[in-house]
Amino acid sequence: MTILVKIKRLYAPFIRYALLGILMNSLGYFLYFCATQLRVEPKVAMTLIYIFGVGLNFVLTRKWVFGHKGNWGATFGGYVLVYLLGYIMNYSLLWFFVDRLGWSHLFVQALSVVIVAVFLFASLRFFVFRHRDDARVQQR
Repeated sequence: MTILVKIKRLYAPFIRYALLGILMNSLGYFLYFCATQLRVEPKVAMTLIYIFGVGLNFVLTRKWVFGHKGNWGATFGGYVLVYLLGYIMNYSLLWFFVDRLGWSHLFVQALSVVIVAVFLFASLRFFVFRHRDDARVQQR
């Protein structure tokens, strides 16, 4: 496998993931802002938006970002587990920096979006939607 093919296999999904992430996170942050302005508690707002986003994101990420053609049922469990870990990470950041240190929840949530997105991409790319060719290349 040539170096260009390896680079394309890594960066093309990342670019698609970033574009989808910008769209989904912008929508999610807007909904988060609106919900908290309506006096929904920040962690409750984040939880509700996160659940909605996970379902929609699975369909889009599986097909468009990673081009996964395998059994969706087999990957959905791993996908949910990765997103559960991302949720725990996001919740913990809000709890620590907002509840314990008194930082602005809007700032912390904006920062959390970036931190959790990097974690999610790496986990999805290398564990959930791993291509068979990638496994063979890593064995060499």
